[in-house]
Amino acid sequence: MTESAIIVCTANTILARAIQWGDVGYGHMAFVKNRGGIYEYWIDARGSGVKKRPPERNLHSGFYISLPYDIEPGVRSFIGRPYNFKGPIARALHFRWHDQNGIYCDQLILAAHRLIGKPVCNEGDEDKATPWTAALMIMAYIRGLTGAPPAVWPI
Repeated sequence: MTESAIIVCTANTILARAIQWGDVGYGHMAFVKNRGGIYEYWIDARGSGVKKRPPERNLHSGFYISLPYDIEPGVRSFIGRPYNFKGPIARALHFRWHDQNGIYCDQLILAAHRLIGKPVCNEGDEDKATPWTAALMIMAYIRGLTGAPPAVWPI
């Protein structure tokens, strides 16, 4: 069985540490593709932009959210976009910075939801979120869609 999931986790970069400091300890969010319990790849936004990458193996804390729908087409449409370095810094300092070209990790996941017709926040609010608040919005959306809480499990 192939399944889409989101991972919310800690990350060991200066930028992620700043986000983690201001956001319940989670500094990164990514799309992951699971096939039979094995994560095949991630698609995420980080320093080198939006790319498909091998899954990280050295994660210390975080959790997965199983999605009852597939956001991969939405996420893939952003592959090649540059990373928005200013957005997460501005967010960590509690102000907004909108970048028309660049995108950061949780903004990518929220924009992909909107692109496939499953918006989890108001249009234009993707750049206000953090990995933790985006996870809460996604979990609330899934509960509203299915009537049950999503499957969530620790790393």
